[in-house]
Amino acid sequence: MQDILTAAMGLDVYRDIIVACLIKGQIGLEPETEIRTFSTLIPEMQKLRDWILETDCRNVAMESTGIYWQPIYEMLEP
Repeated sequence: MQDILTAAMGLDVYRDIIVACLIKGQIGLEPETEIRTFSTLIPEMQKLRDWILETDCRNVAMESTGIYWQPIYEMLEP
């Protein structure tokens, strides 16, 4: 598989928590992986947003059951 991104994040969204996995590195080299867990309360979602901006990650994918993804999308999309 060919590398095409230098940073990407996956979010696994539950009712009470968000598990975020960041994969970042230079193309062609072994990437670094970091996993963090956040609650779904607004201050924690703001911390998630700040972390995404700090890492300059522009590609985020979410997996969620039901409607739990909606407030996270609203927080991250702007």
